Amino acid sequence: MNNIKTNWKIETLTPRENQVLNLLMRAHTTKEVAEKLECSPRTVEVHRSRILKKTNSKNFVSLMCRLHGRADA
Repeated sequence: MNNIKTNWKIETLTPRENQVLNLLMRAHTTKEVAEKLECSPRTVEVHRSRILKKTNSKNFVSLMCRLHGRADA
């Protein structure tokens, strides 16, 4: 999977957080991500929470907008 590059501190994400983010960006559910990465859904939720915190995002929708370059995020 490709790492995501933006103009903000996405590089602070761990390799595992990058994996989770990439799968979630491809519209996989928490359960699907957990199955693909062989972990629990709760672990995926923890990674998701840390991703939001590290990127100063209010929620996952605003993060997706920022990653796709939308100004209304």
